[in-house]
Amino acid sequence: MLSKKISKYRFLAVLGVIIFLSVVLRFYFLDARTVHIDEGMSLRAGQIMADGHWRYDPYNAHGPVFFFLAGFVYKVFGDDWNLARATMSVVSVVWLVVLGFIYWPLLKKPGRLMLVAGLGLSSGMAFFSRYFIHEHLFILITVGALAAGEWWVRKKDPRAPAAFVIMSGLMYATKETAVLTWAAWFVAALLLLLEPKRRSFLYGIDWRAVALGIYVAAVLHVLLFTVFFMNSMQSVVDSFVGLFRWSQRAQAMHVRPFPYFIELLAWHEFPVFFGAFALGWFMKIKKLWTPRLMFFALWSVFIVLAYSMIQYKTPWNIPNLILPFGIFTAFAFDAAWPVLKKNQKKIVAVLAAILLIAGFIRAWRDSMVHPDRVRPLDYAYLQGDYSFRRFMRTLEDLNAIYEPKPISIQRIGNTDELLYVLTKPYQSFDSFDPFMPGLPVYINYMRDDRDTLMRLKAGSGKNYIRSTYRYLRDWGHLVDLFVEENLWNRYLKEVAHEEILPGENPVYDYSD
Repeated sequence: MLSKKISKYRFLAVLGVIIFLSVVLRFYFLDARTVHIDEGMSLRAGQIMADGHWRYDPYNAHGPVFFFLAGFVYKVFGDDWNLARATMSVVSVVWLVVLGFIYWPLLKKPGRLMLVAGLGLSSGMAFFSRYFIHEHLFILITVGALAAGEWWVRKKDPRAPAAFVIMSGLMYATKETAVLTWAAWFVAALLLLLEPKRRSFLYGIDWRAVALGIYVAAVLHVLLFTVFFMNSMQSVVDSFVGLFRWSQRAQAMHVRPFPYFIELLAWHEFPVFFGAFALGWFMKIKKLWTPRLMFFALWSVFIVLAYSMIQYKTPWNIPNLILPFGIFTAFAFDAAWPVLKKNQKKIVAVLAAILLIAGFIRAWRDSMVHPDRVRPLDYAYLQGDYSFRRFMRTLEDLNAIYEPKPISIQRIGNTDELLYVLTKPYQSFDSFDPFMPGLPVYINYMRDDRDTLMRLKAGSGKNYIRSTYRYLRDWGHLVDLFVEENLWNRYLKEVAHEEILPGENPVYDYSD
């Protein structure tokens, strides 16, 4: 009895440590990473949704579910991107709790620890949970669909198939890439059903309930894409056009080689990636395969193939690949544990602990130490860095020393959503149309800087100093600040928190 209590407390202690570290990875130092251009798009879309003007764009937008959340976040927190990130961190915790609720009864202590550790300490799961975009909301809804499927397989509840259809519809209303997950599930299930004795879970499905699920999913689809009929029914048509537009972009944008996602998994997610292969081999030699294990394994393989065959590859899709690997690893580890001998258990436990600790260190380095670093196998992509952070801080400093506040700024050239969000705290205006002469600060992005400087001097008669910053490291984009000379001189004298390093005076180049 005493040994059982000690074992229980040891399990709870280890579980507590894993949960604590998982939470730290998701919530600590949320502004470690420079705000990303997609987060600017999300915050801007949230404002548009909150104002009742959001429209689905089939050319370059995902479904409305995330933007409803973004609108809520904007209503509550405004344009605070750290608090927006925190809401996505909460979403990532919620889906992990839901996943645990689904599979806790099916797993023993080793599998439970592996499920929480494999997904909770995952570098990719942590990195993109600290990032205000669609991915973790999509994972939450995916887990909801998975729960409905389990609900049917384990309890034969007649409502489960309808719930699965509804959740699958919401997946598409969040991201078009839902079709890749559907395809992986379909092929995995089809291969399992080739064995006649596995077809029993199809028996007894109430097809009227399925029809009801399709009807509810269709109604929700119409309501969401029309924003509850605030938009025309053309948005519903566009919701399907968007899939074809995305498939066109998928062959032309963000092109990377076939093994890109496999390399990401091997480099960042080695505990669950290599663990899955080792455990799969062990399942084979010990003949421990079950239909559930086979489904998770097939899902893992086919989702990697589906994403790899598409040329369009962005690192923020990686959570969709990590999810099945993490679930499979947990179930396979749970199945393997009882057949190991006592000494083997000690060795395997030590190896698993080393892998998971190394995985946590990798996650910490990716999210905290160098979250802005851009290398071929880094998760950061289309990312600003210290140079763009300096740009944001310079605006704050100029506003702090300028009277009357807020400082007036005109954005010239490409005024994208991120620049819009970052300049909202100030009195900001767009473009040269109409040109507003004599303002203290102008932002010049993707427009000839010499022509802009000449027009500023001709329009106001004042002299302006240009400072240049790196905006997007991957594409080499720069952004300029043109600051009225007297204000810039005050800035050089009064801002003492950093050394000012001029380039070719009077141009201050901070882009390197």
